[in-house]
Amino acid sequence: MVETYAVCLPERVTWAQAGELLPLVTEERRQRVLRFRYAEDALRSLLGDLLTRHLLALELGCHPAGLAFATTAHGKPVLADRANPWFNVGHSGRWVAMAISQQPVGIDIEQKAPIDPSPMLDLLSPEERKEFDGLAEGARLDYFYRLWTAKESFLKAMGSGLSVPLASISIRPGPGGTSLVCGGETLADFYLCSLDFDPDYDLSVCAREREFGDRCNVVELAEILAAAKPRP
Repeated sequence: MVETYAVCLPERVTWAQAGELLPLVTEERRQRVLRFRYAEDALRSLLGDLLTRHLLALELGCHPAGLAFATTAHGKPVLADRANPWFNVGHSGRWVAMAISQQPVGIDIEQKAPIDPSPMLDLLSPEERKEFDGLAEGARLDYFYRLWTAKESFLKAMGSGLSVPLASISIRPGPGGTSLVCGGETLADFYLCSLDFDPDYDLSVCAREREFGDRCNVVELAEILAAAKPRP
């Protein structure tokens, strides 16, 4: 089963907070974090790393610091010494989210800013554009974000580095659940799930596994930090 988790950034983010977490990550991650200009970006990167280690350590029964990671030829992080579980991380605004599966998985989360989606409608397929035009004005933005996150989660689940135009992917609801259509063909090996956990955000998960948990599990920051502390 695909499980989804998220951790929330503090209300007020400072560089001091990020600095307190730096000793809990690897030197490589520290150097990456210190290149960020804004504290919010640094903290999201740190929490993405710590959340990943925490949840995978729980899954595998080890300490977070004992996990080793590698990247695929296309830059997707994977565990260095085993084929699964697969995982993927996304972040937006105050949330860092993660999906775990025994099969390839992708996750995307977007804060629903009150934008005019008109300049980005070229991301929609002709069928989706027709549906968008038929919606009431107040429903269009939610519809746009739901499609956007679903398509991005699919590309992340593929993890192949392929540049697929989002307009060539169509998200189609049906009696058996939401399906993906690309180039006129239904992609039977990928399954989609959208989860409602914060009204100001849209979150979608795509995996090669059919079963999804029915909610996004919120993990407390204190739990992650406690687990990350070195063993005595």
